[in-house]
Amino acid sequence: MSPQNAHRAILFTPAEPGGRVLLQTRRGSLVQDRFPDVVAAAVEQLPAGLVLDGELLVWDPEAGRLSFEGLQCRAAARSRSAATLAARLPAYYVAFDILPADGQELLHLPYRKRRAGLAAGPVAAAVSAARRIQSQAPSES
Repeated sequence: MSPQNAHRAILFTPAEPGGRVLLQTRRGSLVQDRFPDVVAAAVEQLPAGLVLDGELLVWDPEAGRLSFEGLQCRAAARSRSAATLAARLPAYYVAFDILPADGQELLHLPYRKRRAGLAAGPVAAAVSAARRIQSQAPSES
């Protein structure tokens, strides 16, 4: 992803049933209320007790491309307008590293092994879905 089109974020799935999915920016701000579509997808697709490092991005369906302006708008939204913006400017989370999983710390493993685990493990379906979205999107000129 281009740094101009994405925001880095850590995604935490709850360790226990009934917990909340959290999205944390590099500066430590919690922004899950601004990305209800990403939170809903994480609840639906990801296992409990997972921590992912990745990027948030927004697709502008009218323009047919990634939208940094849309991402900025989503990032500045408050919870009352977030659902409306999510319907108009859908956000996606693209994971590129898996940190703790199943209660086990993975940072002692080399990045390549963690990355391989991300592609083959419980997150593979979500990551594959993101890749399908990217591959179906028209390329930017």
